[in-house]
Amino acid sequence: MQKIGNDVYVLHELNGINDSLRSTGPQGSYRDLFKKAMLPVLFIGFGLAILQQLCGANNVTAYMQVIFEKANISIKDGLLNAVFVALVFFVFTLLAILLVDRMGRKKLMLTGTSLMALFLFLLAWSFHQPVINGKLVFVFIMGYTGTYAFSLAPVTWVLLSEIFPNYIRSKALSLSSCVLWLATFLVVLISPWLLKLSPVINFVIFGILNVLGIFFVGRYVPETKGRSLEEIERTLFKKTA
Repeated sequence: MQKIGNDVYVLHELNGINDSLRSTGPQGSYRDLFKKAMLPVLFIGFGLAILQQLCGANNVTAYMQVIFEKANISIKDGLLNAVFVALVFFVFTLLAILLVDRMGRKKLMLTGTSLMALFLFLLAWSFHQPVINGKLVFVFIMGYTGTYAFSLAPVTWVLLSEIFPNYIRSKALSLSSCVLWLATFLVVLISPWLLKLSPVINFVIFGILNVLGIFFVGRYVPETKGRSLEEIERTLFKKTA
């Protein structure tokens, strides 16, 4: 802390951390997570975890080759495109590192869900055409993947690590992670059936889920940019008390 501030700053932050730990008592239990004061924050955490998967990330990335085949992209080209998309994911994840403390977590989440909804609706439109344009499908998938990489993919984990109070953060994070991976399992489970039923229906469903995600983030998710964990804790519990 001394590297980013003076001795007064260090003392102030340490006092804030100690006050937070003293005011909440001993380490919380999983039962404490479901007490009335915690439920609104738990709702936000679970909502973020579910949104990160219901946005369709593992529908698009896990079944990318299936989507390419339905877009009449050859297996050879599809494999090369998958490598290129992975490179896009890597580059845009680096972009997230640069933006998360400049734009803020909430703005990145809103930008991400908005753009991903757009790209999913464009993919649905592409597959609804009499002749599917494989190049357009690839561009839309690349745009969707890049958007996910600089928004929901990393920022969800940042928010989950910040919104829960100190005394119960580890347990709240572990439970939120379980919810996230359960959502992942469900998305991966139903995706083959949806893609077989109709790529158009598949992309429209996940596009609508992103639109719902915009309203969820805008209404419930707090902006945590530039605030200490103790400040976030005081603000959230003041609202939920």
